[in-house]
Amino acid sequence: MKKKIQTAEIADKISVALSNLENSVPRSFKETFTFKGRKSPEIICKVLEVLTNENDVILDPFLGTGMSIIATQRTNRKFFGIELDNYTYAIDKVLFEKIDYKLLASYFKQIEDAVKEKVMYLYETDCCGEKNYIKKVLFDPQNGKEGYYNPSPNREIVDGCNIKLIYKCHKCGSNTKKFEDIDWNKLIQVSKIDVSSFPKDTYLVNSRIGSVNIFV
Repeated sequence: MKKKIQTAEIADKISVALSNLENSVPRSFKETFTFKGRKSPEIICKVLEVLTNENDVILDPFLGTGMSIIATQRTNRKFFGIELDNYTYAIDKVLFEKIDYKLLASYFKQIEDAVKEKVMYLYETDCCGEKNYIKKVLFDPQNGKEGYYNPSPNREIVDGCNIKLIYKCHKCGSNTKKFEDIDWNKLIQVSKIDVSSFPKDTYLVNSRIGSVNIFV
């Protein structure tokens, strides 16, 4: 006969270990994942310290946010993780792989230098005679041109200002403005840009069907 696991005893040990311990999931993981019931690395560390020994092999069959990876590293345990969802696995792989951040930053800088000016041109506007850039436009698309100049009032539009700017205007001190002819003309210019070289592929996302991904 197999030995029966004394769950009550285990539950008591865990309860004592976790007393007065907050579930503080790192912000980066909160912003990346929307899973319910996420546990902080500190909580998992306490559970591992109570129930296992150093160098024990830990299996997490539902890897999720990867908090168990952090916890096993902190408590000197060996780890195997399984994640069915391809998207979640891909994000975990990015978050936990060793990265040369200086090299990565240099690549991003190369991309920025190559395309920033062209991208910012798409959002260029004017406030009080100074160049600025559009962060957000509030408009009613069903009303065509009129929907830009006179959108339906809502809580984000104050004094008719339906454009939010990236930078605060040096002259008026505001970071909002009304939609003007310069903005309509920009829309017309942008609509005429040749986009024939842009990819036309359609990507179908079905993250629950496919392969099972394993961390070792």
